[in-house]
Amino acid sequence: MQETAHSLLELKNREIMKLTGVQHIDVFEEEKIVLRTEQGRLEIQGMQLNITHLDLESGILQIEGSIDAMMYPQERQKRKTRKRPQQTMLQKMLS
Repeated sequence: MQETAHSLLELKNREIMKLTGVQHIDVFEEEKIVLRTEQGRLEIQGMQLNITHLDLESGILQIEGSIDAMMYPQERQKRKTRKRPQQTMLQKMLS
């Protein structure tokens, strides 16, 4: 049986975020933090963001500041979907 990656995200009052499963910090700016987790890339947006604790060996991260948004952007490979050929209205009606 294959183990699945686990991650825990805790957000208190949109001001303190604790996250496990962190592997690497890609971008660290006052208004945006982008990191890689066991669940994929995570982008955190806000104001006056500050990393108050980081332990990459344990995969633990704590951020403080005004947290406005969090998202796991899809990887480029996942975004590619097979496009179906477009059918005209007449083709749809006759199918």
